[in-house]
Order: sequence, then C-alpha cells, then structure tokens
Amino acid sequence: MNTCREKRSRPFLHLVLGAVTCVLGSTAPPISAQDAGPPAIQLRGVENLGIGTSAPKVPMAKVSAHLLALYAEYQAYLKQTSGKRAVAPAFQSSNTIAPVAGGSVVIDMAAWGDPEALAADLRALGADKVTVFGRMVSARVLITVIPGLNDLSTLQFARAAYAATHVGAVTSQGDAAMRADIGRTAFGVDGTGILVGTLSDSYDCLGGAAAGVASGDLPAGVTVLDELSPCTGAMDEGRAMIEIIHDVAPGASQAFHTAFEGQASFAQGIIDLANAGAKVINDDVIFFAEPFYQDGIIAQAVNTVKGMGVAYFSSSGNDDRQAYESPFRPSGLFVNIGRGPEEAHDFDPGAGVDFCQQVTIPVGGGAHPGLPMGPALLLGQRRAGLGERHGHPPDQCGLYRLCQRQL
Repeated sequence: MNTCREKRSRPFLHLVLGAVTCVLGSTAPPISAQDAGPPAIQLRGVENLGIGTSAPKVPMAKVSAHLLALYAEYQAYLKQTSGKRAVAPAFQSSNTIAPVAGGSVVIDMAAWGDPEALAADLRALGADKVTVFGRMVSARVLITVIPGLNDLSTLQFARAAYAATHVGAVTSQGDAAMRADIGRTAFGVDGTGILVGTLSDSYDCLGGAAAGVASGDLPAGVTVLDELSPCTGAMDEGRAMIEIIHDVAPGASQAFHTAFEGQASFAQGIIDLANAGAKVINDDVIFFAEPFYQDGIIAQAVNTVKGMGVAYFSSSGNDDRQAYESPFRPSGLFVNIGRGPEEAHDFDPGAGVDFCQQVTIPVGGGAHPGLPMGPALLLGQRRAGLGERHGHPPDQCGLYRLCQRQL
C-alpha cells in the first residue's frame, strides 16, 4: 500500500474538482525559484474557504452554499405546490446527488465544542438519525430548518453528506477469479463460524431479500443493524454485495449496516459491526468530503476495528485508473494562496513544465452542481516538517492542496 494513502486504500491523488476555486489573477507569467519576488500568481475568489490574498471581509458561513441553495429550491417548491399537496409531485432537487428524501436531507456537521450538545440542538430542530462520532455529527435534517443551523452556537460547519457506491455493470465472477471455489474444496473451508459485515446504501428497501433467501442467493438470517430510512433512491447494493459474499463463503453469517446516513453514521456502523462480532468488514462507499492525506473519522474507525482483529476491505479497486498518482515533481513555479509561496507540481514528466492537470468531461456528462470545471492545479507545500506531521517524509508526500482554475 502506498504510504501516502489514507488507510482505506483511497487513490494516492484523486482529483476532486472544486476543492478550492480560484482565478489566476495575474497576467504575468509564473516565475522560477531563482527569480526575485515570488510569487507572480495570485489566487482570488476563495472567500468561502477563508483563504486568499487578503482576509475575508465577512465571516465564513456555517452552512454550505449548496445547502442554502437546496433550501431556496425547496421553498420555491412549497410555494408552487401550496394548496394542492394531495396532487403535487414529490420534491425533486436539481442537485441530483444531494441525499434528499422528501423534505429532509442528510448533513455532516463539525461541532463547536461538545458534539453531544450539537446533537441535542439538532434533535430539538426535529432532526432524525442523529449520530455522533468524534467531533462529527451526522443527521437527517428538515430542509425547512437549514437557515436556522447558522444560529446554533454548537455548530462549526454543515454540508450535505455527498456519497456514492460503486455499482458493478456485469454479474460478478469473483468466486472463480479469486479461485475461492478451488480453495473451498482444497482446504475444506466455507466461512463457517465467521461473521462478515457489509456497509453500503441499503439491504432490503426494494423488497427482494425474501426471494433471494428462497432462491439460495442470500443466506438466511442476515442481521440488519441499521437500514437506510427513508428508502428514497435506494438500490439495495448492500444486498447485491451480500449475495456475492454468500457465493464465495456460503457458510459465513452476514450482517449489514447502511453507510448512507452521513460520515459519522458510516464510522459508527463500522464499530457496530465489529462489536456485533464481524471478523471481516467491507464497504463500497466513498464520501466526497473524506480527506485524502490524513485519516478522517471513517479511516479512524477502520483503524479501530483493525486493532480488534478485524480484516477490513474497501472498494478502491472499483475506481480502476480513474485517479492520478505521482511523486511530487518540482516545477520551479510558485503560487500564493495567502500563506506564502507554494511550489506547483509539474504534471509533465518530459522536457516541458505543465502545472495544470487537464480534466475531460464526456459529452452529456457533468459534475457536481455549482462546481466549475477546468484544469486542476496541484500545489505541493515543501516546507520542512509538514509531511512528518502526518507520518510522511516531505520528499515523498508533503502536504498537498488542490486548486481548480476557472476558464
């Protein structure tokens, strides 16, 4: 495993567009390390992140812009359907990946102070499925109370819990590919005595589990610790995973916990499965806000169960080569993000220097609503000690900052 990766085997560098939005504000060319007065490139338009060439003039909002946009969209829906609720269509957000169900949305929040106090405040606002893990709190919150979150003294920041599963396009042939069928015969093992835990979106929201047990595709008595609720948008990908596990280890007992109720719920689900006796745990979920170069709460939960003797597997391989991996290559070009010059990574291993990573979007494709598209710029902080702080020598990893240049 690459030492610079998160413990959950995420890609070494997985470009997440819009992590920092900026504009190259200077028309002068970038300057080399030998030239005087670096840097020539100034970043602007990053006030929402509280960084830039000058201090923000207004305090950073506690609630993300996407949540406020969702609230405005929902208010428009309520106004349009007022008086005709019985025949009104269900609310559909233009933000197709927002975890919305009816009039609520799953939110990940950082607490200011005691996270249990934030959890209590959220329950008082009518929030459901409130889960605390470390300083993070996840909950399903009514869209109508989103602006009120700004008034909570216990809240530091709130954002929608964007996540995705890795759904396969064809029927799995993993049993034969891993030679598990040969192993069962050669060694006389089939998973008997082992509990396998699975985390995904849902298990039986679509109502096919009973038929799967009857056909032999599912084991009887799957323990469901927490099912996705409400089931809006559910695909029962967790049930598909359990079917594959049942092919590979037909004697194993199985348990399920949804991972789609926010990062805190995901992390707690990992702990709950281990406490229920799972010796093998797997997931096929990624939260877009998981950190890449340090352990977030999900990776911390994985480390915890690893210490309990649990084998943990994530689905990073499903992303295939949809990532960028490279040691840092100094470009001699510097960028100022408000804390001094940062040397840009050279994406061109040849004779030239290219500090922009091109991103291609297929015809008809798109990105997250509100995230501008364009070349991405990776900046490597070369200051001594920053890499060691996360256990990585600076000449191997450093501490990277991802920036996207608007076209």
